[in-house]
Amino acid sequence: GRLSIAYVSSDLLTSHAVAGSMRMVLSMHDHERVDVSLFVTKHDQVVAALDDAERAGLGKAVLVDASEMSQGQLAAALNARGVHVIVDCNGQTGKDAMAALAMRPAAIQVHYLGFPSTLGAS
Repeated sequence: GRLSIAYVSSDLLTSHAVAGSMRMVLSMHDHERVDVSLFVTKHDQVVAALDDAERAGLGKAVLVDASEMSQGQLAAALNARGVHVIVDCNGQTGKDAMAALAMRPAAIQVHYLGFPSTLGAS
């Protein structure tokens, strides 16, 4: 099967600094070999991305509106999608997913970019 990667963030799209840095990362995935999904936890980011998917840098990635999900629902949705790798782009900022990630919805979970420190999770 194909590798499934999910990015989780409240600021992954539109004009946020994380979005600007992540556009190139998202564009570099080989979509013949990798399924990419974006779990967006902030409603205004979802709306902006749906209004202008090209500007948001979605490419072939699947946008998942996680803005109304509880932490348990987010963990269950990541697990149900069969995600192999979760890339958390928030850390302990904004509308983070720390509680959902503590439930270990994927075998590999990494933190990248959004929080410049350790997370204190074990």
